[in-house]
Amino acid sequence: MVLKTGRARRMQTVLNATEVRANFGGFIDTIVREKPQAIKRNRDVIMAFSKQQMKELLSVYELTFEYEQDEDGRYGRVLLEEDIESVARMFHA
Repeated sequence: MVLKTGRARRMQTVLNATEVRANFGGFIDTIVREKPQAIKRNRDVIMAFSKQQMKELLSVYELTFEYEQDEDGRYGRVLLEEDIESVARMFHA
């Protein structure tokens, strides 16, 4: 996966979940200061992104939300299905 930032960054390593648990602080620091990380636990692979990386990753998509206000004044939103499918295609490219 390549992130579109000032310079291209590539995912190079899938980390073992045991290694991540042993150095969780370093894992988070790498994500926030350097690049996204992939973690493998059993057969599952999980991607970890910082908020800024996710904003950059999704910036090429126009996402549409529907908003509702609850009785307590809080707002809830729903991402429309066609937008979810568009983002999902990005990860299967």
